[in-house]
Amino acid sequence: MRRAISLVFLMAALALMGLSLASPAQAVDLQLQPSTANQSPGTITVSITGTLLVGVSLNNAPAGTTFQFGTTTGLTPAYGYSFTSTLTEISFIGTQADVNTALATMLISTGAAQGAFTINVTAAPNAAGLYYSAPGDHFYQYTASTGIAWIAAKGAALTQIRNGATGYLVNITSAAENTFVKQNVNAPNIWIGGSDFATEGTWKWADGPEAGTTFWVGTASGSTVAPYNYASWATGEPNNAGDEDYAGTNWRGTIGAWHDVNIIGSGQSPSGYLVEFSPPPGGYTGVSATTLSAAVGTGSGDSAAPPPPWLQAYGRQQADMCRVGWDLSWAEWANNQTGGWVCERTILWDGTAWVQNPNAVWGSYDARLNTPWSGD
Repeated sequence: MRRAISLVFLMAALALMGLSLASPAQAVDLQLQPSTANQSPGTITVSITGTLLVGVSLNNAPAGTTFQFGTTTGLTPAYGYSFTSTLTEISFIGTQADVNTALATMLISTGAAQGAFTINVTAAPNAAGLYYSAPGDHFYQYTASTGIAWIAAKGAALTQIRNGATGYLVNITSAAENTFVKQNVNAPNIWIGGSDFATEGTWKWADGPEAGTTFWVGTASGSTVAPYNYASWATGEPNNAGDEDYAGTNWRGTIGAWHDVNIIGSGQSPSGYLVEFSPPPGGYTGVSATTLSAAVGTGSGDSAAPPPPWLQAYGRQQADMCRVGWDLSWAEWANNQTGGWVCERTILWDGTAWVQNPNAVWGSYDARLNTPWSGD
């Protein structure tokens, strides 16, 4: 009873001081050492045949974490990409055999930064004008159609189906997506899905998951709107010079910058339109997709300091708690930067029997310290 009471007081003190018990690190598919070059991710393969468009990315990887392939024989980088030794993402074209040969030589190098991330490998049948953004998991299809009107492009986009997903004129909702279209889609004067036709000065995305969502209000001196708070208008745009109600990108040589133009291009003939495909409910069909959870260090990304002396002393005094019916847990400051070890009861007497404590943290020593504190 004395031990249980002392723990209650400790937990109350931790709460008052802004401490909380951290959940144990979740198991990951791949554990990587920090500041270590050329670590293998294990066996990754694609399962579909034919000529494939493949995307590989490290999503939300800690700074300094990159990958490379030991061989790229038979592979062609997609537009805007190249094979280097410090990749965080790439898209390329090749046969199943050549793709799997390259994946077998994939190596990951890490910097000092730690944290959790995912490794994503997706392969789909290739087609002319098809692009894939691995970080976003979206496909894009450029369709050449010189002089096509925006309304015709909008309708045509909605008829396209790829990998089980229905297309729509691309909605560019972030800087990362705009950079992808800018750097990795090889076409000028492209129609995108924005329009203020319904209400002058209120720009909305027409179709797709963002259909009806306003992204800009006003002319060139206007502003973006939540939830995306993103637009990439060229200088002086939109200006509605001549009833210009439709958006295009890569217009008039300003790659990555948007223009408002009239329905047939404001004297600058559109070359075609870009269709976007988002993952449908249940995922794409006819696609090989692998996602591995990975972590550099413990995957938390924290830089925890050694336990404070008062917590070390408490743990030593109560060390027997951590041997019979108790687990050692890591108590962290709210900012997850410093903390210390405490013992938490793993079994409780419910009045009739010993039962598991539903609030206990199981197996929760923190490997961020490299070696557990000697008092556990």
